[in-house]
Amino acid sequence: MAAELERKRYATTILAMHPGEVATDMANVSLGWEVEGIINAEESVAGMLRVVEQKTVVDTGTFWTWEGNRHPW
Repeated sequence: MAAELERKRYATTILAMHPGEVATDMANVSLGWEVEGIINAEESVAGMLRVVEQKTVVDTGTFWTWEGNRHPW
């Protein structure tokens, strides 16, 4: 999407974001291993909003975590 909007010369910022390991009903399954670093939904959303507020069109097409770490892919 980022590449297509850039090709059409739209000045917008498209980010992919990992919300973290969030404690939700959907995550309430037996996996056979322990998931570390579980956060609540409010913490996830607050973190993602902080990340989004810092990004500009220069960051379009990039992948970030809710903590503000950029993924290499």
